[in-house]
Amino acid sequence: MFEEGPIAIVSTGAEEHADNIPVWRAQAICGPNAPPVNDVQGGKSLDHLVDPSPFEFLSRQAVDRNAQFHGLTRDEREKLGGCEYRALKLLFAVVPLYFLVWQLFGCIALGSWINYNMSSVATGNGINPWWLGIFNGASAFNNSGMSLLDANMIPFEKAHFVIVTMGLMILAGNTAYPVFLRLIFWTMLKVLRWITSDDQCSEAKATIAFILQYPRRVYTNLFPSRPTWWLLFMIVLLNCIDWVAFELLNLGNPVVDTIPTGSRILDGLFQAIGT
Repeated sequence: MFEEGPIAIVSTGAEEHADNIPVWRAQAICGPNAPPVNDVQGGKSLDHLVDPSPFEFLSRQAVDRNAQFHGLTRDEREKLGGCEYRALKLLFAVVPLYFLVWQLFGCIALGSWINYNMSSVATGNGINPWWLGIFNGASAFNNSGMSLLDANMIPFEKAHFVIVTMGLMILAGNTAYPVFLRLIFWTMLKVLRWITSDDQCSEAKATIAFILQYPRRVYTNLFPSRPTWWLLFMIVLLNCIDWVAFELLNLGNPVVDTIPTGSRILDGLFQAIGT
């Protein structure tokens, strides 16, 4: 999961350094007519020099841990600029849509549920139920920690739909944002490859593959595959610690004991995610 697929590569020839030793470079062919990886030029195989991943004109020797490329030729810099430009255009569309869609559907879902199931909670505080749902949804996604109710989330301690929806919005808008965003691009690439042939949408596939391969060049909130998995692991670990601590430390608490077991477990998870 979260991994990008290979793009075929060919040799672009050798460049001579100061010591007159030829250094072979590899170039990605982002199209349907890409030759096989084991292409040989000048009697030298590329298999031991390159890794079959996207955009190998960025030779592995020239890439540091922050996806900065050193020692590129003029032609390689031009190709890199085109890749980054298309990646930034795609991000310019996906990131605003991400924020819009999550808040639009989340706020509407919360507003409608509260209006039709617990409207008295809002009206008792002189608030329109729809507005309460919209405000709480936006507050959760943007992690403001604010509520229009004087009792905050206590009236919804048994409202599973509200708890789960707001919990997901808290994660999507804050700690799990890089995970969700990379998952979106990973899914886009998988779907494109599934519904199209190799010679269709080749530029779009190459652009998404570039984002997945070198995310740090185009967006500060996107990470490579392994750090993304580590982030997901830490989110789960820390939230589980908070969750277990909430449940254990509140054993014998008369206020918490009055909440049904199922709701109490879910409330503990929401408390951990909110923290």
